[in-house]
Amino acid sequence: MGTDRLEAFSDGVIAIIITIMVLELKVPTGESLQTLTPLLHIFLSYILSFIYLGIYWNNHHHMLHVTSRVNGAILWANLHLLFWLSLIPFVTGWMGENHFAPAPTALYGGIMLMAAIAYWILLRAILRAEGPGSVLAKAVGRDIKGKISPVLYLIAIPMAFVEEAVAGAIYVAVALMWLVPDRRIERVLGSSGGAAHLLAAAGLAALVPGALLAQSSPPCAQHARDCPAPPVINAGPPGPPAPPPSDAVILFDGRSLDSWRSSDGSPARWLARSGYLQVAAGTGAIRTVRAFGDVQLHIEWASPSPARGEDQDRGNSGVFLMGQYEVQVLDSYGNHTYPDGQAAAVYGQYPPLVNASRAPGEWQSYDIVFRRPRFAGDGSLRQPATLTVFHNGVLVQDRVTLTGPTAHQTRPGYSPHPDKLPISLQDHGHPVRFRNIWLRELER
Repeated sequence: MGTDRLEAFSDGVIAIIITIMVLELKVPTGESLQTLTPLLHIFLSYILSFIYLGIYWNNHHHMLHVTSRVNGAILWANLHLLFWLSLIPFVTGWMGENHFAPAPTALYGGIMLMAAIAYWILLRAILRAEGPGSVLAKAVGRDIKGKISPVLYLIAIPMAFVEEAVAGAIYVAVALMWLVPDRRIERVLGSSGGAAHLLAAAGLAALVPGALLAQSSPPCAQHARDCPAPPVINAGPPGPPAPPPSDAVILFDGRSLDSWRSSDGSPARWLARSGYLQVAAGTGAIRTVRAFGDVQLHIEWASPSPARGEDQDRGNSGVFLMGQYEVQVLDSYGNHTYPDGQAAAVYGQYPPLVNASRAPGEWQSYDIVFRRPRFAGDGSLRQPATLTVFHNGVLVQDRVTLTGPTAHQTRPGYSPHPDKLPISLQDHGHPVRFRNIWLRELER
């Protein structure tokens, strides 16, 4: 399951909580400013709670922004957090109505403590699902503020029975500590616009269906067979090879494998025949002699005909940008498999928007725009990789944000690597053919 429904549900609950707090603010009967004086404590408690809810909403949004999957443990942990947040209007009203009396002020701290613990439980549930090398794990780091906050709540709760003002000051201090923008996740993602940019993008995406953040995170659990299958379309008949532009780097011209090597650096052992190269099963993957970063890549391929096998064991290969970010090659013509493993999928992460596959033996094309990840000097991720893919001329991946290298049955996080690495083609044991391979370097 993707994060969209979870985030939408949580946003709705938090909005309702804020609405309840607003409705608790009673309108005074008089028309002078003096009639507002009795409401001062109520209004101050409302402001404090509104800030806390805004902090939770903001951090919750950022956390889900780098979450690629949702499981049962995450769902229950999220409900646990919302339960404690839903009690905030009650303790806010009680504390305000009683002018920050000891018992209500202490209970307020107790609810905030439990909400902080619930948030920590949710964070740990997501980290367990994402793995230690995930973007979120790198962003959270030592989580100093997350550890300090419960300690301050534990100090404030008994202090409420000694000096209510000190307890209130501690609650304000914790809120101010979190109100200072926390840019850990933004730094890891390389977002220069800050939280306002993320919120604006999310709002615009809600107004324009399918735009901007339509594929900002994988829509389903990895290899989920109950993930909706992309609709099948007819992309039209195959045409002649697409001529390369004048600034293209030719990787295979139909004759020579000089631009390719085996994974161990020895000469490529695939077959070059009559204008195409073919996987020689068991010889291993091949990679380009040159290394590349940002590229526009054109590659044409054909699965074996007649078709043999089914599911993943049918015309399987792959195009690996930088040797680790795969666009899947598979005979997906009338062949059912998990959606993030079919033709034109970003393997294990994003199914294609549609299934534009042609029949076995017919030539197909990928036009790929790849933007490599950017790393800071200390090895942290500044900006994740993105992919746009046209399959047989049809847009099937719309600038999707990769969660890290592609892999089978795992979604590893990013690890720093050089700005340029070879492109590789996979040997999956099937005699898939390739032709007319060229690219344009987008980093000048």
